[in-house]
Amino acid sequence: MVVFDRSEGHNNLIYFNADRSIKVIVTADFNRRRLKPKEQVDAVINAYKVEDFDMVLNAIKGGVYVVLKGKP
Repeated sequence: MVVFDRSEGHNNLIYFNADRSIKVIVTADFNRRRLKPKEQVDAVINAYKVEDFDMVLNAIKGGVYVVLKGKP
């Protein structure tokens, strides 16, 4: 599943693996402006263990996370 984190100061893409135990957070310039096709950007990528997936589901229900691909 892929979500967009709209929380204040974040605006990151977050990827969850199939068993929802790991999340990969991508932070890049696309958060601040629209990119042109094939434009190169620097990105910071961090991976974390998901401790409580219910918190993720609550963020989706609350509108903090927007699901871009997959199902919660």
